[in-house]
Amino acid sequence: MTAPPSAWDGGSAAEPASTEDTGGASDSDLLAQIRAEPVPRHVAVIMDGNGRWARSRGLPRVAGHREGIKAARETVRAAAQAGLGYLTLYAFSSENWARPAAEVSFLMTLLEDSVEAELPGFMEHGVRLRILGEQAALSSGVRASLERAVAATRANQRITLQIALNYGARREIVRAVRAIALRVARSIPRPSRRPIWPPPSTRPAPRTPTS
Repeated sequence: MTAPPSAWDGGSAAEPASTEDTGGASDSDLLAQIRAEPVPRHVAVIMDGNGRWARSRGLPRVAGHREGIKAARETVRAAAQAGLGYLTLYAFSSENWARPAAEVSFLMTLLEDSVEAELPGFMEHGVRLRILGEQAALSSGVRASLERAVAATRANQRITLQIALNYGARREIVRAVRAIALRVARSIPRPSRRPIWPPPSTRPAPRTPTS
């Protein structure tokens, strides 16, 4: 699944750019237009529509997921060329576990294989990988693959690719509220536990002013 090295930097060996969905402009033209304006530091993309893409073409859903990997690779390549600092791909939400077991299994296998296949390209082109979301629910094989890639790319500096896995809006809201509550609790001074001495019963009575 790894793209040829020239596909990252637009070398002569790269496949010809398609102008089907770009109004007739080539990739190089679009890149020049993007670089002519201030480039955002962080862009996030919700990866959605793989199944609809496949269904509209009479293909199985797994074919759409494979195309999604290709689209993700091209997105990372374009983001790196444009000079983005961070790219976040929302890939698999906690709600996606409700999909058929066979599809979920395919997606996990595809994720593991893709990370392994793309790692050489990440290293060559300075892509640092980070994983967001709850990873405990992922299989041991997927977690190990992700951990290897994260560790291997830790020092890369061209662009940071963040893949959000097993994330959910409600879960993130709860986590944020808990974090805020914890910070507030830590900032509130605690009552002093030092003993009061002498005890109130043994304190001398205040003197009464005499005339």
